[in-house]
Amino acid sequence: MWAHYANKHSGFCVEYELTECMRHMDAVLAPVKYSDKRPLLELPPPEYLDENRRNPDIIRDYNEKVWRTFLVKSDIWQYEKEYRIFVPNKDSASIKDVNITAIYLGVNKSSSNKQKIWDIVTHDSRFQHTRIYHLRTTEREFVLKPYVAW
Repeated sequence: MWAHYANKHSGFCVEYELTECMRHMDAVLAPVKYSDKRPLLELPPPEYLDENRRNPDIIRDYNEKVWRTFLVKSDIWQYEKEYRIFVPNKDSASIKDVNITAIYLGVNKSSSNKQKIWDIVTHDSRFQHTRIYHLRTTEREFVLKPYVAW
């Protein structure tokens, strides 16, 4: 995933304490479903939803259909074993209250980005327990190994 989402290994990945994260954000964690077909979202007309907005079963069914659509991804990405977090209320989604447990710096990170992250983590007491790792390739395997940065 580093090649796709972290600018060819020059970015970084943030690890959160998920239990705490989910509680603070009132969020739902769900595994992605992989398929060779795009999902078809068939929703009732808006008038139907307006008429039934107080019926919890209809609203729950509607929400589940929408969520299931967001959980489908092409099966060529199956190796990612991705999970997605859904936050039902945007007002509850505050990253500032979440415990960051580790930061993984990509293989091709720049020294200036490395220094910026180091400065942030070492000068903010909220990150006193955050570990920083460099990722390195290995000679014999197609894996990235984390090494303590400092």
